[in-house]
Amino acid sequence: MTKALAYLTLFTLLLTFCGQAAAYYPPYGYQRQGGYPQQYPAERGTGQSSPYWYPYQQRVQQQPPRVETSVSDTVPYEQQSLVYRIRVISTGNLKTIEPIAPQNGSFVLKTLGEPLSETGKKNTGEYITEYRYLLMPLSSGVIEIPPARVTGRFSTPEGGEGATFDVSGKAVEIHVRPATDAVQPWLPLNNLQITARLHGDEVPTAGNPIELEV
Repeated sequence: MTKALAYLTLFTLLLTFCGQAAAYYPPYGYQRQGGYPQQYPAERGTGQSSPYWYPYQQRVQQQPPRVETSVSDTVPYEQQSLVYRIRVISTGNLKTIEPIAPQNGSFVLKTLGEPLSETGKKNTGEYITEYRYLLMPLSSGVIEIPPARVTGRFSTPEGGEGATFDVSGKAVEIHVRPATDAVQPWLPLNNLQITARLHGDEVPTAGNPIELEV
């Protein structure tokens, strides 16, 4: 009798356990078609519902890149050739970059070569793209180079086109010295190197002029 009662008690407990349905909440963001945004236990009774997001979607705010500008010499001579740099520094993947060089009637600006790419300092996660330009001031005095503007798009994790960005750098001021009237023709240069060689098979001798190719 005792053994039969024990079996009956065990069977009752099994039926009770199997009859209880486990609590289930659908993935965050699930919304039944035609229904209202889903509420979770902590939100029930508050009158506030969660915004609708796809399951596992992350809201990541992409920071726009920053722009740094510089010039190789801030106190040049009139008509001296300078190097103007636009550096685009980002912490995310950029799909496209379109620099818009500043314009001003006081100087000439022309592209120099292809863009250069490099990584920033260790553990910063920064990517740097540098654009170089030949800059020549056309007159003496103080010249302000307007801020450079850079537009483009971020890259999505799948490699597609993401959000757009439109950022600008800071203006650069140079103090241009006037040309020297005593030097004609006027051609201010830095690090000028001249290489010459003898013409043909001519052998130089003391007291005789020689012909050089420069």
